[in-house]
Amino acid sequence: MKKILFFIMAIILMFTSFGNIGYAASAKPPNIKKIKPLGEYTVTATSLYI
Repeated sequence: MKKILFFIMAIILMFTSFGNIGYAASAKPPNIKKIKPLGEYTVTATSLYI
C-alpha cells in the first residue's frame, strides 16, 4: 500500500512541477528604453569601481 501511495504522489509531483516549464520561453521581453550617454570621459586611474 505504501508503494502505491508513494508512486501516486511521485506522479502528481512530477506533473505539477513540469507544468510551468514553457512559461519562461513564451514570456515577452520587457520594453527597454535606450539611454543616451551623458558625455565622454577619460579614466586615468589604475582601478575603477562602478
